[in-house]
Amino acid sequence: MTDIYTEDSDEFDTRPGALEQLRAEVARATHQLEHRIQSSASDVVDETRMLVRRAQHRINSQLGSAALIALCSGVALGLLAAVLVGHRSSRRR
Repeated sequence: MTDIYTEDSDEFDTRPGALEQLRAEVARATHQLEHRIQSSASDVVDETRMLVRRAQHRINSQLGSAALIALCSGVALGLLAAVLVGHRSSRRR
């Protein structure tokens, strides 16, 4: 015959066991890790947005300069063409 021993369940309800403590610590560590990952991801997104804005400003600045150079070149070439046409027409007369 086998002896069956029962323990008082009230003792275990008031005192958390090692497994419950481990679960609680793992849950806290997981929460902290998730928070750190979200914070890092947020920082990366903010840094990326700032870099994109800087690149956009640089590109816009360079495009503005290029457009100004193209406009001035077009005006200069137009004036040169007008002078040459005027010079040729005055020679023919």
